[in-house]
Amino acid sequence: MKKLLLIRHGEVESCHRHRFIGWTDAELSTEGRAECRHLAGKFTPDRIYVSPLRRAQESAELIFPGRKAEFITDDRLKECFFGAYEDLSFEEIQGRASPEWLKIWSVDPGAVRFPGGEAFRDFQSRIDCFFAELEDGVNAVVTHGGVLMHVLGKLRGLPPVRYWEVLPARGSVTEVEIP
Repeated sequence: MKKLLLIRHGEVESCHRHRFIGWTDAELSTEGRAECRHLAGKFTPDRIYVSPLRRAQESAELIFPGRKAEFITDDRLKECFFGAYEDLSFEEIQGRASPEWLKIWSVDPGAVRFPGGEAFRDFQSRIDCFFAELEDGVNAVVTHGGVLMHVLGKLRGLPPVRYWEVLPARGSVTEVEIP
């Protein structure tokens, strides 16, 4: 059996809040560091997987102090790459995207490719491949909201357009058992 500790990185600096930051290598805010320190010492996973992005790495270091040498960094745990829409707010994306693209994104997110960025289906596929390879035992995964929405939405049988319903808070842990 696999037990997953799905951990969303802590809050980021205010200049990146409410933005699609994807691969932008944002740092944690003071609040985000405190959120992660609050989780320290509460879990003893067999393995700790971490996105290579700074906000996830820093979160993992605070949650699992003294265990950095054990971190398994995996590029598949990165957030979606939003390309030309990287570090923009939803309102800014609405102002730049075509009405057709926005309609597709709102009805079938899997069918979009972010201009100059990643196709949503490719993002989903790399996440699915990562989670399919996990070993039995307790696996901590320190990653991003989009990754966790996909995993939790899929586990709950939600269509991608409803994944927002399962978005975990920053600096939180969602425990899941998979037979």
